[in-house]
Amino acid sequence: MRKEGKIKEAVKIFTLNAQEYPNSTLVYESLGEIYKRNRNPKMAISFFEKARELDPENQHWNYILEKLKNPEK
Repeated sequence: MRKEGKIKEAVKIFTLNAQEYPNSTLVYESLGEIYKRNRNPKMAISFFEKARELDPENQHWNYILEKLKNPEK
C-alpha cells in the first residue's frame, strides 16, 4: 500500500498490527518509515524511538533517529 501511495490505508493496517503485536519492532519501524518518507519527522521519530525502546541493542535505530533529528548532517 505504501508503494502505491495509499498512505492512510497503510497507516491503518500498521496501527492495527501494532495493537496485535505491541512488542514487534518491525511494526514500529514500518510506521516510522511511512512517516519519514511522507515528511513527518515528528511522527517518524516517535515510532523509531518505540522500536529502540523494544530493541535497545540494535544500532540501526540510533542511526535513523540521528538522521531524523539532525537532517543537515
